Amino acid sequence: MEKAREHQQPLYMCFMDFQKVFDSVPHDKLLITMLGMGYPAHLVDLLMNLYKKQFAKVRAAGTLSEWFRVRRGVRQGCVISPYLFNIIAEMVEGSFRGIHRRFADRRASNFQFEIR
Repeated sequence: MEKAREHQQPLYMCFMDFQKVFDSVPHDKLLITMLGMGYPAHLVDLLMNLYKKQFAKVRAAGTLSEWFRVRRGVRQGCVISPYLFNIIAEMVEGSFRGIHRRFADRRASNFQFEIR
């Protein structure tokens, strides 16, 4: 922002909402992304075995639901979960590399990401 002001250039910003991101990581995308990034197949298989047999129930108004399969999200409190999220974030960031977008009739070619 400071550089844009310094050079009197317009600046357009795009923000992504990562509020519930740990609950939204699709397991199948994680598998494909890890293999595409060159992670060893045996490590990916080990992680997917941890996630593919994951089931849950929900309690609402004192009533417990039936069991259902969990197909997205990483385990809360697990030490590896932030790393798994970062793998997906890298995939998202990589999909924007080299892409030129148009905003308000102007070309944008420098996408930068900061994950806190």
